Amino acid sequence: NGPLSSFLDALQGDFGMKLSIREYSEHGVGAGSDVKAATYVELVPFDSDPKDKTKGGFWGIGVDADITASGLKAVMSAANGYLRA
Repeated sequence: NGPLSSFLDALQGDFGMKLSIREYSEHGVGAGSDVKAATYVELVPFDSDPKDKTKGGFWGIGVDADITASGLKAVMSAANGYLRA
């Protein structure tokens, strides 16, 4: 996903946070014109093997009417978890 990759690149360039996406999932919440996108993202340190499930990652969730904003919020949430670890 272009916007998420760009956001991760910015986190690395500006803050030295070398993270990559291991898991990504999204679904709709609500019905009709009130539906929102819920996005779930797991981030792992860039130098770890994304397929190695034995190493814990950092999960984030984002919810927004815009699917791209939902994904960006999820990445920001997971990155905050990484910073607190």
